[in-house]
Amino acid sequence: PTHTYGTAGVFVSSLILTSNLGCRDTATRIALVNSVPLSTITASGALTLCSGDSLLLTAATGGYNYVWSTAATTQSITVKTSGTFSLTISDTLTGCFSTGSATVTVIPSPTVFAGNDTLVDFGKSINLNATGAGIVSWNWSPATDLNNAFIANPTSTPQGTITYKVTGMSINGCTAEDSIMITVIYEYKVAVTNLMTPNGDGYNDKWLIDGIEYHPNTEVIVVNREGQQVFKSESYDNEWDGTRSGNVLPDGTYYYIIKFENDTKIYKGAITILRENSK
Repeated sequence: PTHTYGTAGVFVSSLILTSNLGCRDTATRIALVNSVPLSTITASGALTLCSGDSLLLTAATGGYNYVWSTAATTQSITVKTSGTFSLTISDTLTGCFSTGSATVTVIPSPTVFAGNDTLVDFGKSINLNATGAGIVSWNWSPATDLNNAFIANPTSTPQGTITYKVTGMSINGCTAEDSIMITVIYEYKVAVTNLMTPNGDGYNDKWLIDGIEYHPNTEVIVVNREGQQVFKSESYDNEWDGTRSGNVLPDGTYYYIIKFENDTKIYKGAITILRENSK
C-alpha cells in the first residue's frame, strides 16, 4: 500500500499482516516528511509597468537555492521586459523543490516633444506647444511666468532666460518628458535726454531717460569734464536735478555711463546742464 502525507513532520506507520490461519505480524516504519520550499514570488510594484521602468521580483522564502528562467541564481532579479519569469527553488539538504512564475507586461511609454529651444525679446510673450500622441495630461515645470502649467500650449512671458520641463502622461499612466530653453534677449530701448534746464520752472528740471522704468536696477553714473563723479544711482528713476550732494552744478557738458543689469554693454553719452538764459 501507499500513503501520501499532506504535511511535513515525523510519522510512525505500522503495517499489520494477518494470515489465513489467523497469525498476525506487525511492521513499523518511521517516516520523515520534509517541507517543500514555497516558490511564491513577490514584486516590488505592479506587474504591469511602463517602458524604461524596472521591477524587482523576489522569492518569498529565503535560505534556499534559486534558479530563474533568466539563469540568475539570486533570491531577487530585476526585470525590465515583458515575459513570464519562472523560478525553481530547492533545498539541497532534502532535495525538495518547487516552481513558480510571475508574468510581467511592459507598456510602451509615450513620447513628448517640448519644441525647439528659442529666443524671445524681453517683455514679450511666447506660445509654447508640446506635442505627443495619446497624452491625456500635461505638467510644465517650473510654472514661473506661465499662464497655465497644465495644458500643452501655455503662454510664457519670461523675465529671464529659463528652461521649462514638460511631462506628459498617457491614459495608462506612463509618462515622458522633454525640455525647452527660452533665451531672453535684452534689447534696451531707452531715449536719453541730452539737455536739462533745471531752473525751477517745472519744465525739463530733471534728467529724463525715457523707458528707464522698465529696467530696474540700472546703474547710472555722471562725471564732469575732469572725470570726477557728480552723480550715481543704482536704480535710476528720472529724479536727478543737476546737483551734487545738494549743491548746484555749474552749467556745462557732463558725461554719463549707463549699465543695465543683464547686459555687459556700457552705454555712454553727454548731457548738458543749462540754467542761464533758459527761462
